Amino acid sequence: MRTLRESIDQLVSSSQLYDIYVSVYNNYYSNKDTTMMDVERRYSKVIDELMDLPKHNDMSHHLLLTQEKEHAAHVGYLDVDTGEIHALDFIDWVELIDLMIEDRSGWNMADQVSHVLWELTFWGWNRDTIRKGASDLMNSCAESEVEMIELSTLMDQLSGH
Repeated sequence: MRTLRESIDQLVSSSQLYDIYVSVYNNYYSNKDTTMMDVERRYSKVIDELMDLPKHNDMSHHLLLTQEKEHAAHVGYLDVDTGEIHALDFIDWVELIDLMIEDRSGWNMADQVSHVLWELTFWGWNRDTIRKGASDLMNSCAESEVEMIELSTLMDQLSGH
C-alpha cells in the first residue's frame, strides 16, 4: 500500500499525471458541460495544494476504496482498529494526504487517485471552500441548538438500550 501523497508522487514521476485527469473526467464529468481542459486546470491546482501540505502521520486510518456497482466508487475513512468506515466529508486534507490507500476495487493507481481526489474535493471544491462549509455547518448546528451524537449512540437510544 502507498499513501495518497506517495501515489501522486509516483504518478507524477512516471509521467502519468494526465491519467488522473482523464480518469476524473471520464468518471465524473463526461456528461456535464465541463471540458477536459477544465478538469486538468482544476485538479492540477488540487494536486499542487495537496502536495504542499505538511506531513501528517496517522497509522490508525486508511483511505478505503471499494467498487459498489460496475463503475461506482466508494472512498471511505477507515478506522484500522475498529473497522468502522466514515465519510471524508469536511475532514481537512492535511489529515488525509498521508493516509495509506487500501484498495479493494482492483483499480490502477491513476483511477484510485482520481476517485480519492473526487471525494476529497467534495465534487470539485477546493480545500478552503470545504473548510468554510464545515465551519458553516458547525455554526448552523450550534445556532439551532442541535445536539450532535454518535450514530451508535442514536441506534442504542432507538433500540431502548
